[in-house]
Amino acid sequence: MRSLALLLALAMVTAGCIGGSDDADEAAEPTNVEDGDQGNRSAQATTANNSSANATYLKNEDYSEAHIHDYWNGAEERVLMDEVLATNTFQSTFVTLFWPFIGEGTRTSVGTVWFTLPNNTFVPEGTGELVVEVDATSALESGQLVLAHKAANTNEYVELDAQGAQASWTIPLEPEMADLPHAKSTRWGWRLDAQGNGAILDGEFSVTITAKKLYDLTAWPAHEDPWQGGAIDRLSLANLDGTFDVTDPTPWFNPLADEAPDVTLPPGTIVPPETRLLLVKFWYAMDGNAKNNANADVTLRVKEGSTSGFYRGMWSEEIQDEPGFKMFAIPASSENWDSPYADESGWAFQITAPTGLRDPQTGESWLYMGVAEAGSGNYTLEVTAFKNVPGWLQEEVQGDA
Repeated sequence: MRSLALLLALAMVTAGCIGGSDDADEAAEPTNVEDGDQGNRSAQATTANNSSANATYLKNEDYSEAHIHDYWNGAEERVLMDEVLATNTFQSTFVTLFWPFIGEGTRTSVGTVWFTLPNNTFVPEGTGELVVEVDATSALESGQLVLAHKAANTNEYVELDAQGAQASWTIPLEPEMADLPHAKSTRWGWRLDAQGNGAILDGEFSVTITAKKLYDLTAWPAHEDPWQGGAIDRLSLANLDGTFDVTDPTPWFNPLADEAPDVTLPPGTIVPPETRLLLVKFWYAMDGNAKNNANADVTLRVKEGSTSGFYRGMWSEEIQDEPGFKMFAIPASSENWDSPYADESGWAFQITAPTGLRDPQTGESWLYMGVAEAGSGNYTLEVTAFKNVPGWLQEEVQGDA
Protein backbone atom coordinates (compact mmCIF):
# COMPACT_ATOMS: atom_id res chain seq x y z
CA MET A 1 0.00 0.00 0.00
CA ARG A 2 3.06 2.29 0.42
CA SER A 3 3.48 2.43 -3.38
CA LEU A 4 -0.18 3.26 -3.91
CA ALA A 5 -0.07 5.98 -1.27
CA LEU A 6 3.02 7.45 -2.91
CA LEU A 7 1.34 7.57 -6.32
CA LEU A 8 -1.77 9.21 -4.88
CA ALA A 9 0.39 11.73 -3.08
CA LEU A 10 2.36 12.63 -6.18
CA ALA A 11 -0.79 12.82 -8.30
CA MET A 12 -2.39 15.32 -5.93
CA VAL A 13 0.75 17.39 -5.58
CA THR A 14 1.40 17.45 -9.32
CA ALA A 15 -2.00 19.05 -9.81
CA GLY A 16 -0.63 22.09 -7.99
CA CYS A 17 2.79 22.26 -9.69
CA ILE A 18 4.29 25.54 -10.78
CA GLY A 19 5.37 25.79 -14.38
CA GLY A 20 3.96 24.16 -17.48
CA SER A 21 4.58 22.19 -20.63
CA ASP A 22 2.42 23.67 -23.37
CA ASP A 23 3.24 22.40 -26.81
CA ALA A 24 5.05 24.61 -29.29
CA ASP A 25 4.98 24.40 -33.06
CA GLU A 26 8.17 22.87 -34.41
CA ALA A 27 9.67 24.29 -37.59
CA ALA A 28 11.02 21.90 -40.18
CA GLU A 29 13.74 24.35 -41.16
CA PRO A 30 16.49 25.36 -38.72
CA THR A 31 16.31 28.81 -37.20
CA ASN A 32 18.57 30.82 -34.92
CA VAL A 33 18.09 31.30 -31.20
CA GLU A 34 17.43 34.90 -30.23
CA ASP A 35 19.17 36.38 -27.20
CA GLY A 36 16.90 37.28 -24.34
CA ASP A 37 17.15 39.87 -21.57
CA GLN A 38 20.24 38.91 -19.60
CA GLY A 39 19.95 41.54 -16.87
CA ASN A 40 22.89 41.24 -14.49
CA ARG A 41 23.67 37.69 -15.57
CA SER A 42 26.86 36.67 -17.32
CA ALA A 43 27.27 38.06 -20.81
CA GLN A 44 28.25 34.50 -21.79
CA ALA A 45 24.75 33.20 -21.04
CA THR A 46 21.82 33.22 -23.42
CA THR A 47 18.30 33.47 -22.00
CA ALA A 48 15.82 32.03 -24.48
CA ASN A 49 13.52 29.10 -24.82
CA ASN A 50 15.19 26.19 -26.52
CA SER A 51 12.23 24.51 -28.10
CA SER A 52 12.78 22.46 -31.23
CA ALA A 53 11.75 25.44 -33.34
CA ASN A 54 15.06 27.00 -32.34
CA ALA A 55 17.27 24.09 -33.28
CA THR A 56 20.26 24.31 -35.58
CA TYR A 57 20.86 20.98 -37.27
CA LEU A 58 24.59 20.36 -37.57
CA LYS A 59 24.39 17.48 -40.00
CA ASN A 60 22.12 17.08 -43.03
CA GLU A 61 19.89 20.11 -42.87
CA ASP A 62 17.31 18.11 -44.77
CA TYR A 63 15.15 17.31 -41.73
CA SER A 64 14.16 13.90 -43.08
CA GLU A 65 17.73 12.62 -42.89
CA ALA A 66 19.96 11.74 -39.95
CA HIS A 67 20.88 14.82 -37.94
CA ILE A 68 22.57 16.08 -34.77
CA HIS A 69 21.11 18.91 -32.68
CA ASP A 70 22.68 22.13 -31.50
CA TYR A 71 20.53 24.13 -29.10
CA TRP A 72 23.41 26.35 -27.95
CA ASN A 73 23.86 28.77 -30.86
CA GLY A 74 27.57 29.11 -30.08
CA ALA A 75 27.07 29.86 -26.36
CA GLU A 76 28.72 27.88 -23.58
CA GLU A 77 25.89 28.59 -21.13
CA ARG A 78 22.10 28.72 -21.35
CA VAL A 79 19.86 30.27 -18.68
CA LEU A 80 16.96 27.81 -18.65
CA MET A 81 15.00 29.47 -15.86
CA ASP A 82 15.05 32.86 -14.11
CA GLU A 83 11.78 33.28 -12.25
CA VAL A 84 10.21 34.26 -8.95
CA LEU A 85 8.18 31.44 -7.39
CA ALA A 86 6.14 31.21 -4.22
CA THR A 87 5.28 28.56 -1.67
CA ASN A 88 1.97 26.77 -1.98
CA THR A 89 -0.10 26.24 1.17
CA PHE A 90 -1.76 23.10 -0.14
CA GLN A 91 1.52 21.50 -1.19
CA SER A 92 3.20 22.30 2.11
CA THR A 93 0.32 20.95 4.20
CA PHE A 94 -0.04 17.87 2.05
CA VAL A 95 3.65 16.99 2.24
CA THR A 96 3.71 17.51 5.99
CA LEU A 97 0.77 15.13 6.45
CA PHE A 98 1.97 12.46 4.04
CA TRP A 99 5.73 12.63 4.62
CA PRO A 100 5.76 9.18 6.35
CA PHE A 101 4.60 7.73 3.01
CA ILE A 102 6.84 9.71 0.64
CA GLY A 103 9.89 10.32 2.82
CA GLU A 104 11.61 8.94 5.89
CA GLY A 105 10.50 9.54 9.45
CA THR A 106 8.40 12.49 10.55
CA ARG A 107 8.42 16.02 9.20
CA THR A 108 8.20 19.14 11.33
CA SER A 109 9.12 21.75 8.72
CA VAL A 110 6.65 23.68 6.57
CA GLY A 111 7.23 24.93 3.05
CA THR A 112 7.44 22.81 -0.11
CA VAL A 113 7.32 23.74 -3.79
CA TRP A 114 7.37 21.43 -6.81
CA PHE A 115 8.27 23.20 -10.03
CA THR A 116 9.52 22.57 -13.55
CA LEU A 117 11.25 24.56 -16.27
CA PRO A 118 9.22 27.19 -18.17
CA ASN A 119 7.13 26.19 -21.15
CA ASN A 120 9.06 25.05 -24.22
CA THR A 121 12.36 24.88 -22.31
CA PHE A 122 14.39 21.77 -21.61
CA VAL A 123 17.89 20.58 -20.67
CA PRO A 124 19.68 20.36 -24.04
CA GLU A 125 22.19 17.81 -25.28
CA GLY A 126 25.71 18.87 -24.42
CA THR A 127 24.81 19.95 -20.87
CA GLY A 128 27.46 18.78 -18.41
CA GLU A 129 26.41 20.84 -15.40
CA LEU A 130 23.33 22.60 -14.10
CA VAL A 131 23.84 25.45 -11.66
CA VAL A 132 20.77 26.19 -9.53
CA GLU A 133 20.71 29.46 -7.58
CA VAL A 134 17.96 30.20 -5.07
CA ASP A 135 17.45 33.42 -3.12
CA ALA A 136 14.87 32.86 -0.38
CA THR A 137 16.06 35.61 1.95
CA SER A 138 12.54 36.92 2.59
CA ALA A 139 10.80 33.51 2.52
CA LEU A 140 13.01 31.27 4.69
CA GLU A 141 11.96 32.22 8.21
CA SER A 142 13.98 29.46 9.88
CA GLY A 143 15.90 26.31 9.01
CA GLN A 144 17.68 25.55 5.74
CA LEU A 145 16.82 24.89 2.09
CA VAL A 146 16.99 21.47 0.47
CA LEU A 147 16.74 21.10 -3.31
CA ALA A 148 15.79 17.81 -4.93
CA HIS A 149 15.90 17.07 -8.66
CA LYS A 150 14.59 14.38 -10.99
CA ALA A 151 16.62 13.97 -14.18
CA ALA A 152 15.09 13.27 -17.58
CA ASN A 153 16.06 9.58 -17.51
CA THR A 154 14.55 8.64 -14.15
CA ASN A 155 11.54 8.98 -11.86
CA GLU A 156 13.65 9.21 -8.71
CA TYR A 157 14.25 12.50 -6.88
CA VAL A 158 17.78 13.10 -5.56
CA GLU A 159 18.21 15.46 -2.60
CA LEU A 160 21.18 17.84 -2.49
CA ASP A 161 22.95 19.22 0.56
CA ALA A 162 21.05 21.65 2.77
CA GLN A 163 22.06 25.31 2.41
CA GLY A 164 21.06 28.71 3.73
CA ALA A 165 18.59 31.21 2.31
CA GLN A 166 21.01 32.22 -0.48
CA ALA A 167 21.94 28.88 -1.98
CA SER A 168 23.79 27.60 -5.04
CA TRP A 169 23.95 23.95 -6.12
CA THR A 170 25.98 22.50 -9.01
CA ILE A 171 24.60 19.28 -10.49
CA PRO A 172 26.94 17.20 -12.72
CA LEU A 173 25.16 15.47 -15.62
CA GLU A 174 25.83 12.29 -17.48
CA PRO A 175 24.85 12.56 -21.18
CA GLU A 176 21.72 10.44 -20.74
CA MET A 177 20.35 12.86 -18.14
CA ALA A 178 19.64 15.53 -20.77
CA ASP A 179 16.18 15.89 -22.27
CA LEU A 180 15.36 14.22 -25.56
CA PRO A 181 15.92 16.12 -28.80
CA HIS A 182 12.70 17.49 -30.31
CA ALA A 183 11.25 17.79 -26.80
CA LYS A 184 8.45 20.29 -26.33
CA SER A 185 8.75 20.17 -22.56
CA THR A 186 11.26 18.94 -20.02
CA ARG A 187 11.30 15.62 -18.18
CA TRP A 188 13.20 17.25 -15.34
CA GLY A 189 11.41 17.95 -12.07
CA TRP A 190 12.38 19.99 -9.01
CA ARG A 191 11.35 20.24 -5.37
CA LEU A 192 12.44 22.87 -2.83
CA ASP A 193 11.90 22.22 0.89
CA ALA A 194 12.51 23.88 4.21
CA GLN A 195 14.51 21.52 6.43
CA GLY A 196 14.98 21.31 10.17
CA ASN A 197 12.78 21.17 13.24
CA GLY A 198 10.33 24.02 12.96
CA ALA A 199 11.81 25.23 9.66
CA ILE A 200 9.50 27.52 7.68
CA LEU A 201 9.62 28.52 4.01
CA ASP A 202 6.76 30.93 3.32
CA GLY A 203 6.60 33.49 0.56
CA GLU A 204 8.36 34.37 -2.68
CA PHE A 205 11.85 33.31 -3.74
CA SER A 206 13.87 33.48 -6.96
CA VAL A 207 15.22 30.50 -8.90
CA THR A 208 17.84 30.68 -11.65
CA ILE A 209 18.92 27.51 -13.46
CA THR A 210 21.88 27.71 -15.85
CA ALA A 211 23.02 24.90 -18.16
CA LYS A 212 26.74 24.68 -18.94
CA LYS A 213 27.91 23.00 -22.14
CA LEU A 214 30.71 20.58 -21.26
CA TYR A 215 30.10 17.78 -23.77
CA ASP A 216 30.92 17.73 -27.46
CA LEU A 217 27.67 17.41 -29.39
CA THR A 218 29.21 14.74 -31.60
CA ALA A 219 29.13 12.49 -28.52
CA TRP A 220 25.51 11.89 -29.46
CA PRO A 221 25.13 9.74 -32.56
CA ALA A 222 23.15 11.18 -35.43
CA HIS A 223 19.62 9.80 -35.48
CA GLU A 224 17.26 9.38 -38.36
CA ASP A 225 13.83 10.96 -38.62
CA PRO A 226 11.35 8.06 -38.91
CA TRP A 227 8.64 10.50 -40.03
CA GLN A 228 10.72 11.48 -43.09
CA GLY A 229 10.19 15.19 -42.62
CA GLY A 230 6.42 14.80 -42.31
CA ALA A 231 5.99 12.59 -45.36
CA ILE A 232 4.76 9.81 -43.03
CA ASP A 233 2.28 10.41 -40.21
CA ARG A 234 1.89 6.87 -38.86
CA LEU A 235 4.27 4.02 -38.07
CA SER A 236 3.46 0.36 -37.45
CA LEU A 237 5.45 -0.51 -34.31
CA ALA A 238 4.26 -4.04 -33.56
CA ASN A 239 2.05 -6.85 -34.80
CA LEU A 240 2.57 -9.61 -32.25
CA ASP A 241 0.99 -13.01 -31.73
CA GLY A 242 1.34 -15.06 -28.55
CA THR A 243 -0.31 -16.94 -25.74
CA PHE A 244 -1.22 -15.88 -22.22
CA ASP A 245 -1.96 -17.68 -18.97
CA VAL A 246 -3.40 -15.66 -16.12
CA THR A 247 -4.46 -18.55 -13.91
CA ASP A 248 -3.54 -16.56 -10.81
CA PRO A 249 -4.28 -12.94 -11.66
CA THR A 250 -3.09 -10.01 -9.60
CA PRO A 251 -5.55 -9.05 -6.83
CA TRP A 252 -7.59 -5.94 -7.55
CA PHE A 253 -6.31 -4.21 -4.44
CA ASN A 254 -2.70 -4.40 -5.68
CA PRO A 255 -2.90 -3.15 -9.28
CA LEU A 256 0.77 -2.11 -9.43
CA ALA A 257 2.27 -5.57 -8.87
CA ASP A 258 4.34 -6.52 -11.90
CA GLU A 259 3.75 -10.27 -11.90
CA ALA A 260 2.42 -10.80 -15.41
CA PRO A 261 4.98 -11.34 -18.21
CA ASP A 262 5.91 -8.34 -20.34
CA VAL A 263 4.78 -7.97 -23.94
CA THR A 264 7.42 -5.71 -25.50
CA LEU A 265 7.90 -4.02 -28.86
CA PRO A 266 10.21 -5.84 -31.31
CA PRO A 267 13.97 -5.27 -30.85
CA GLY A 268 15.11 -2.06 -32.50
CA THR A 269 11.58 -0.58 -32.47
CA ILE A 270 10.91 2.52 -30.38
CA VAL A 271 8.15 5.05 -29.78
CA PRO A 272 9.95 7.93 -31.54
CA PRO A 273 10.01 11.63 -30.67
CA GLU A 274 7.03 13.59 -32.05
CA THR A 275 4.63 10.67 -31.57
CA ARG A 276 1.26 12.14 -30.58
CA LEU A 277 -0.78 8.97 -30.09
CA LEU A 278 -0.39 5.21 -29.79
CA LEU A 279 -3.32 3.17 -31.07
CA VAL A 280 -3.29 -0.29 -29.50
CA LYS A 281 -5.53 -3.07 -30.83
CA PHE A 282 -5.83 -6.22 -28.72
CA TRP A 283 -7.50 -9.38 -30.01
CA TYR A 284 -7.81 -12.37 -27.66
CA ALA A 285 -9.48 -15.77 -27.49
CA MET A 286 -9.98 -17.79 -24.31
CA ASP A 287 -9.20 -21.50 -24.52
CA GLY A 288 -11.74 -22.56 -21.90
CA ASN A 289 -9.28 -22.97 -19.06
CA ALA A 290 -10.99 -20.46 -16.77
CA LYS A 291 -12.65 -20.72 -13.37
CA ASN A 292 -15.68 -18.84 -14.65
CA ASN A 293 -16.03 -19.29 -18.40
CA ALA A 294 -19.28 -17.35 -18.55
CA ASN A 295 -17.54 -14.17 -17.51
CA ALA A 296 -13.95 -14.88 -18.60
CA ASP A 297 -12.15 -11.75 -19.71
CA VAL A 298 -8.67 -10.27 -19.98
CA THR A 299 -7.34 -6.77 -20.51
CA LEU A 300 -4.10 -4.83 -20.93
CA ARG A 301 -1.96 -2.64 -18.70
CA VAL A 302 0.80 -0.38 -20.00
CA LYS A 303 4.22 0.87 -18.88
CA GLU A 304 4.80 4.17 -20.65
CA GLY A 305 8.46 4.32 -21.56
CA SER A 306 11.70 4.07 -19.65
CA THR A 307 10.82 6.84 -17.19
CA SER A 308 7.70 5.01 -16.01
CA GLY A 309 8.31 2.88 -12.96
CA PHE A 310 5.14 0.81 -13.01
CA TYR A 311 2.29 -0.62 -15.07
CA ARG A 312 -1.11 1.04 -14.99
CA GLY A 313 -4.58 0.26 -16.25
CA MET A 314 -5.90 2.00 -19.34
CA TRP A 315 -9.53 2.57 -18.40
CA SER A 316 -9.62 6.16 -19.66
CA GLU A 317 -7.84 5.26 -22.92
CA GLU A 318 -10.13 2.33 -23.82
CA ILE A 319 -12.24 3.40 -26.81
CA GLN A 320 -13.67 0.06 -27.89
CA ASP A 321 -14.58 -3.07 -25.93
CA GLU A 322 -16.21 -6.05 -27.58
CA PRO A 323 -16.03 -9.79 -26.85
CA GLY A 324 -12.53 -10.82 -27.94
CA PHE A 325 -11.38 -7.30 -28.87
CA LYS A 326 -10.31 -4.11 -27.12
CA MET A 327 -8.82 -0.90 -28.54
CA PHE A 328 -6.93 1.83 -26.69
CA ALA A 329 -5.82 5.35 -27.69
CA ILE A 330 -2.87 6.43 -25.53
CA PRO A 331 -1.69 10.06 -25.75
CA ALA A 332 2.08 10.40 -26.24
CA SER A 333 4.39 13.34 -25.53
CA SER A 334 7.98 14.10 -24.62
CA GLU A 335 7.19 12.64 -21.19
CA ASN A 336 6.93 9.10 -22.56
CA TRP A 337 8.77 9.09 -25.91
CA ASP A 338 11.67 6.70 -26.19
CA SER A 339 15.12 8.12 -26.77
CA PRO A 340 15.92 8.20 -30.52
CA TYR A 341 19.25 6.59 -29.57
CA ALA A 342 17.68 3.63 -27.72
CA ASP A 343 18.23 0.06 -28.94
CA GLU A 344 14.90 -1.03 -27.51
CA SER A 345 11.71 0.59 -26.32
CA GLY A 346 10.91 1.31 -22.69
CA TRP A 347 7.23 0.71 -23.49
CA ALA A 348 5.68 -2.61 -22.51
CA PHE A 349 2.28 -4.17 -21.95
CA GLN A 350 0.87 -6.81 -19.63
CA ILE A 351 -2.09 -9.10 -20.21
CA THR A 352 -4.07 -9.42 -16.99
CA ALA A 353 -7.43 -10.77 -15.84
CA PRO A 354 -9.66 -8.43 -13.85
CA THR A 355 -10.65 -9.89 -10.48
CA GLY A 356 -12.76 -9.22 -7.44
CA LEU A 357 -11.33 -8.24 -4.09
CA ARG A 358 -9.44 -11.15 -2.54
CA ASP A 359 -8.26 -12.10 0.91
CA PRO A 360 -4.54 -11.19 1.02
CA GLN A 361 -3.77 -14.27 3.15
CA THR A 362 -5.73 -17.03 1.40
CA GLY A 363 -6.20 -15.51 -2.05
CA GLU A 364 -9.91 -16.38 -1.97
CA SER A 365 -12.45 -13.92 -3.28
CA TRP A 366 -14.58 -12.18 -0.69
CA LEU A 367 -16.25 -9.65 -2.97
CA TYR A 368 -17.21 -11.16 -6.32
CA MET A 369 -17.12 -8.61 -9.14
CA GLY A 370 -18.72 -10.78 -11.85
CA VAL A 371 -15.56 -11.30 -13.89
CA ALA A 372 -13.13 -14.14 -14.46
CA GLU A 373 -10.63 -15.00 -11.78
CA ALA A 374 -8.37 -16.82 -14.24
CA GLY A 375 -7.99 -17.55 -17.89
CA SER A 376 -5.62 -18.53 -20.68
CA GLY A 377 -5.63 -18.35 -24.45
CA ASN A 378 -3.97 -16.59 -27.38
CA TYR A 379 -3.72 -12.98 -28.48
CA THR A 380 -2.72 -10.58 -31.24
CA LEU A 381 -1.40 -7.14 -30.32
CA GLU A 382 -1.10 -4.36 -32.90
CA VAL A 383 0.55 -1.03 -32.00
CA THR A 384 0.56 2.00 -34.32
CA ALA A 385 2.21 5.37 -33.63
CA PHE A 386 0.65 8.56 -35.05
CA LYS A 387 2.45 11.85 -35.58
CA ASN A 388 -0.86 13.49 -36.47
CA VAL A 389 -3.99 12.26 -34.71
CA PRO A 390 -6.61 11.16 -37.29
CA GLY A 391 -9.87 13.07 -37.24
CA TRP A 392 -11.89 10.03 -36.24
CA LEU A 393 -9.74 9.70 -33.11
CA GLN A 394 -9.62 13.36 -32.09
CA GLU A 395 -12.58 13.16 -29.72
CA GLU A 396 -11.35 9.89 -28.23
CA VAL A 397 -8.00 11.23 -27.02
CA GLN A 398 -8.00 12.03 -23.33
CA GLY A 399 -5.88 14.93 -22.14
CA ASP A 400 -3.34 17.01 -24.01
CA ALA A 401 -1.09 14.81 -26.16
